[in-house]
Amino acid sequence: MDAGRVECDGVRVSYLDSGSSPGEAGAPLVIVPGMLERAEDYEALMEALAPRRCVAISLRGRGDSDAPATGYSFDDQCGDVNAVLAHLGLANPVLFGFSAGVGFAFGVALTDGVRVAGMIAGDYVPGYWTLPQAWLDDALSHVDEHGVSAGSLRAMVADSSDVWLGPRLAELPFPVMCLFGQDSPMDAPEMAKIYGQFLPDAEVHLLADCGHDLLESGLEPVLALVRGFLARVDGAGD
Repeated sequence: MDAGRVECDGVRVSYLDSGSSPGEAGAPLVIVPGMLERAEDYEALMEALAPRRCVAISLRGRGDSDAPATGYSFDDQCGDVNAVLAHLGLANPVLFGFSAGVGFAFGVALTDGVRVAGMIAGDYVPGYWTLPQAWLDDALSHVDEHGVSAGSLRAMVADSSDVWLGPRLAELPFPVMCLFGQDSPMDAPEMAKIYGQFLPDAEVHLLADCGHDLLESGLEPVLALVRGFLARVDGAGD
């Protein structure tokens, strides 16, 4: 697993890259973690998907990425993902967003000039929200657990705003798979209804015994679905 960094508007963004294996021609998988996650949280998933090339990104303020005092808007964070894609020269990747990373992944997929082969949405809707004080209070009370500084958390709240991408999903020319945790507080039936409205051809899977953190109960349920989706994406490109 190789670690690297790329600059995005003066901010160094870190990532993990499993690298390419001889004879592996499948679409690379690019993981966009949740709001307070880092690339390293997805090493086990990346290793399980070998020999497929997988890249996981630590957005600004997380992991080994720089933590600027400002610059945490939706567009800034989408820019981090785009910078890694461009730096690594990844052609037609499949994006896998988790939680808030779903909104960023859709934002990237809808960026002019970015080509994506497929998208996996992990337990979140296609958007981003103004972060409330209650979110900040909770995050600050667990600051030692997630490793994001108090300054970055406050900047995330200050720079947040409502972004709703639902109506734009019809523009996407590639397959989408949605994974929802049965026990997630995000309300899986309501999320499925939203995707059904704006993206009726999307695959939708409800994972039993899973909460918002789809990997908390183990890799296998998610891994099987991801492998199947990636195989279908690869087959469509033949």
